[in-house]
Amino acid sequence: MEKKIEPINIALNSSVSQQILENRLKLAPIIETIIFCGRQGLALRGHRDFGNFQLEDPDENDGNFRALLRYKAMGGDETLKHHLENSSKNARYLSPTIQNEVINVCNKLIVQKIVAKITSVKLFSVLADETSDIAGMEQFSLCVRYYDNDIKKIREDFLQFVGVTDLTGKGLANVLMDTLANLHIDGNFMIGQGYDGAAAMSGRLHGAQQYVAEKFDLAIYVHCASHSLNLALSDACELPAVRNCMGILNSTYNFFNTPKRQSLLANSIEKLTPKASASRLKRLCATRWIERHESVNVFIQLQKATVDALEIMSSWHDTTTSSTAVQLLGAIRSLEFQVSLRVISKIFAEYSKQKTLIYLRL
Repeated sequence: MEKKIEPINIALNSSVSQQILENRLKLAPIIETIIFCGRQGLALRGHRDFGNFQLEDPDENDGNFRALLRYKAMGGDETLKHHLENSSKNARYLSPTIQNEVINVCNKLIVQKIVAKITSVKLFSVLADETSDIAGMEQFSLCVRYYDNDIKKIREDFLQFVGVTDLTGKGLANVLMDTLANLHIDGNFMIGQGYDGAAAMSGRLHGAQQYVAEKFDLAIYVHCASHSLNLALSDACELPAVRNCMGILNSTYNFFNTPKRQSLLANSIEKLTPKASASRLKRLCATRWIERHESVNVFIQLQKATVDALEIMSSWHDTTTSSTAVQLLGAIRSLEFQVSLRVISKIFAEYSKQKTLIYLRL
């Protein structure tokens, strides 16, 4: 009655509130570290990222996530340090399961913000493509294009990767429409759809764009501008000298793509071009012309070392290797190849600039 002691309900609420605040302070640096790794494109896990966490440097690499937490704890974050030293092993929130849960929560929050922006302006377009990941699983990447009222500009944002098993046009269209529905995006306001020229996506009768247009008649299909430019440049390349030059570049890369020959090339690079930014030849990509530009530039940087390695291999007792090396040497030393190589490098550089301008205008 004299209020010398707090009522039990108020005391319990205060205790719970204090515990919640402490737990949030413990989780904050862990969540911040996961977000930091995501922003910088760093892998969270290392060769050995399980077991008891120690503040001392481990004998083996235990990943960027644990290394960053160790750095923060030893750098003055006393709350984190106390948590890592005194919490029980099953309550440190460092496991891969917790990491994945935090990543999924971040994903949901980001998607919710994008969906809210799309809903506020109503109209939008979709951009999608399908490819296989490093594990061989087919993934459908879905992006949206819309007007952002906050910055007063058109934006393109990535939404989700969606696993697919049915690679037909109807199957891909169903995945696209189901994903939009699951994200609570109204497909009736879709006014455009952009894909590459693959039959499964762009087919007039059974392509994904046709099945989507049948349900959402405002969604006009547009062939991806960058992909169209790639195809136009590929078809326009009819000069024999240019085709031969690119064929020689590809053959040279394939020839050196063995451990023994690559080791010899690495020695020549170290001896003759130690300041080169690349340590091996780059494959000539068949579809991405910016990567073709990079592969041409890498060859120009390493050409002296490449010729040196070919000269050495031309005297090997292996008939196949020596004869191929002699043929490549003759092709590389020809005036036609050298002129074409420089011309290709200049053209690809201009194409890269134009492609950047296209993205900026979009």
